[in-house]
Amino acid sequence: MERGERERCRTKSAIKNALILIVKNKNYNDITVKDIVEEANVGRSTLYKHYPSKAHIMLEIHEDMFNLLFDDLTTSENWLQTEPQPHLVSFLNRSRQLGNNRFFMSYKLGNDLDFLLTNVNMLMSKILQEKLNQAFPTISFNIPSQIISISIASIYKDLLLAWFTKFSATPPNEYAHYISQLRSHLIKSHMK
Repeated sequence: MERGERERCRTKSAIKNALILIVKNKNYNDITVKDIVEEANVGRSTLYKHYPSKAHIMLEIHEDMFNLLFDDLTTSENWLQTEPQPHLVSFLNRSRQLGNNRFFMSYKLGNDLDFLLTNVNMLMSKILQEKLNQAFPTISFNIPSQIISISIASIYKDLLLAWFTKFSATPPNEYAHYISQLRSHLIKSHMK
């Protein structure tokens, strides 16, 4: 990686980390660009050079999170196993340690609500579809892989939301096992 690219990555990381830190104590809707640039120790123009808005920073944070969360899904065997993925268990354990799950649940999105909900859902589905197509390059499904990916994204999204709000007493390993079983069953039921 060249020096300029390393600096770009470092700056973007500082901006994302700043938003993550701030949202732990302040509602998303109440966070200003000024708050972010001060915490990241970058200029306002530097932030806008990398991100057109605060919502785009949040979207990239979710992209990083999804890439890590689905990092275990590299082979068809990974997709079909019913044992919980280590990254999913780790994600649930880290979320539990955060306590109030403010980053995931209680911040208010304000005017960014529609943009973030739509784009976060599309992003999760896109990442899952890419991983699904890489893991099953020669397998045909009886419905398009895009539809399967959207369905799997819904399983993750809805069950993670339920875990944060209703089932957080369920041990992370057990809950991750449920998600893995549903994912595996969905894939197997649509293989030709």
